[in-house]
Amino acid sequence: MPERDLATTAWPDLIEKIRARTPARVLAERAGASYRTATQLELREAHAAARDAVRTELHLEKDFSADFIASWNLFAVATQARSKDEYLLRPDLGRSFSEDAVRTIQARCPRQADLQIVIGDGLSVTAVAAQVPGLLPLIAQGAKDRGWKLGQPFVVRYCRVGLMNQIGELLHPEVVVH
Repeated sequence: MPERDLATTAWPDLIEKIRARTPARVLAERAGASYRTATQLELREAHAAARDAVRTELHLEKDFSADFIASWNLFAVATQARSKDEYLLRPDLGRSFSEDAVRTIQARCPRQADLQIVIGDGLSVTAVAAQVPGLLPLIAQGAKDRGWKLGQPFVVRYCRVGLMNQIGELLHPEVVVH
């Protein structure tokens, strides 16, 4: 029985809806046991973009506009990881602040805010740079509308999710958003 050409086959509505709602390559086209050339090239391009996103370093002044930094009085601190390589190889170092970071946070951030926003670079600086300028004002406005006291937002380089525990110990906010 000849293999059907997926490009010309009419997909059921359910499959089309699934494919429209996810970046995953659901039922990607194949030529025998291999992906078609176009599909393989798309996969390689996406993999390269993902590797670039993981390897990219966060630079406050480069990744955010001067107006954005000034309007939020943003400052950057780092975890105990000293480089992106160390951050990737030693996840434990991304869960604790450096001594300098602790001093800076204690000096610049109020304690016991209702909401503390932390902008961590995590595994995709590309996503952080694209999403934070739109999200931070919305989150802050939502906090204000609820009558919540907002802490001083700040940026953390080489940040892992577990760092929220130390933020809680340092600043005692009701909620930390990372």
